[in-house]
Amino acid sequence: MHNCSLNIIEYSQFLQIQIRSANTYTFLLFNARICHLLTVTQCEVLYAPLLVTNNNNNNNNLSTKIDSIDSYFRSFIQTMNHNECEKYSNTVRRKFILFIIGIILSVLVILLNTIVTLTILNSTKLRSLITNIFLLNLSIADFLSGFSFLYPCLMNILVEYAVVNYNSALLERLNDIRNNYYICLIAYAFIMSGMLMSVSILLSISIDKYIYIFKPYSYKKIITKRRCLLWISSLWFISILIGLLPLLGWNKMKTCSSSKQSLCVSNIICLIDRVFTTGYCSLFATISLLAAIVILYVYVRIFFVARDHLMRIERLRSQYASYEQPSTPTTAITLLTPNKINDGRDLQRCFTLPCSIIQRSNDGRERTGLFRVNIRRSLRALRTLLVLLVGFYLCWLPLLIYLLSHTWMDFKSNLIIHVLILIANVNSLVNPIVYAYRSKQFRIELWNGTIGRCCVNHQYRPHPSPAATVAAAIACKRAHLLPSIKSVI
Repeated sequence: MHNCSLNIIEYSQFLQIQIRSANTYTFLLFNARICHLLTVTQCEVLYAPLLVTNNNNNNNNLSTKIDSIDSYFRSFIQTMNHNECEKYSNTVRRKFILFIIGIILSVLVILLNTIVTLTILNSTKLRSLITNIFLLNLSIADFLSGFSFLYPCLMNILVEYAVVNYNSALLERLNDIRNNYYICLIAYAFIMSGMLMSVSILLSISIDKYIYIFKPYSYKKIITKRRCLLWISSLWFISILIGLLPLLGWNKMKTCSSSKQSLCVSNIICLIDRVFTTGYCSLFATISLLAAIVILYVYVRIFFVARDHLMRIERLRSQYASYEQPSTPTTAITLLTPNKINDGRDLQRCFTLPCSIIQRSNDGRERTGLFRVNIRRSLRALRTLLVLLVGFYLCWLPLLIYLLSHTWMDFKSNLIIHVLILIANVNSLVNPIVYAYRSKQFRIELWNGTIGRCCVNHQYRPHPSPAATVAAAIACKRAHLLPSIKSVI
């Protein structure tokens, strides 16, 4: 260990950079250089060189400012030691890891949501369902969120690279881009619009399911494709408008005139606490919490209704199982007759009708089989939506709570914000993964739209379920088209 002194030319350059653009990143650049000298060159004590300032009256204000900055840096250098530098190095490494993970997540979000969007657009079956129209817009909103998160992650990686490698010229250029008033607010507008659109689509899906279950006979009159498109268009308009509010002036950033650039340049820093006002954060949190309350109410009601239906079906099935069957088995189908079977249309309808159309079957199992399958499918779809809902709020609520709790005070650590934003970005991965894993129709259309399109022999044709096969077999036997049900089972 030995004593070291900063190069006077390098030290003067640091002071000039600090005078031109005094902000957090230029200070980190100076901090990184000090730690480099302390650790790499094995310096025990580090000194700042003596500066000779010009006391000319014309440069009196500049000399005074240089002296104050020089005095601050000298006192800062005296407090630096190897332990402080080790803490700084660990922080830089953690930030690098977080930003790299953020880039990977953003790329996956963009890729997976692009696949979901293209699959729905290329499939007539998926596109014809109103629910999939909501899911299409949800994928677009998630794509927007992933794309907007990619920009700050890449920018932070470049900034940290410039700091670690003491590249002051690159750092100045990056700060000019990053802290540009319009670029900063447009980037945040993408983030906020994507978030609001995601929660709005989840709210719309829950309302759609609520009307479908509690008003089944008037569902097609209430939920039409035209109304659905008008509703989604209005949601996009409102989300984009709220996202653009900071750009329209509702922010804490201050623009500077050319004559006072040196006095207020430090106020233009593109950080969350320097951009969003308390009122804007309250507006965003209020909209999200109101949507959460409505969604929670809808799904709780749907859950209890589905549970009651399942319990009722189980009671009827147990009662029917204990009922003594007649010695001569009979089978009666109330909908299908030989005259109604035309080009397979009515037979296809039999696959989707509830099993209450079967009054009696050979062993009593077919009566409730198809209806139980439909109930299980409904519960499966409900669980899918619940996973999406829980994933959204588990990812976003920590960030929202943190923002609300720090609207009246300074943020203690930017690293915490980076972690919470990274967690929030994970939500955009939940939607495509859940749909691809849980939706059989989506997997079929995805396969047929990729591999199946180039290889005709690889087209996937789903086989009917056992309950649907039983129902079709009963219908066909009644129509004297099949000799026996056993030949199909």
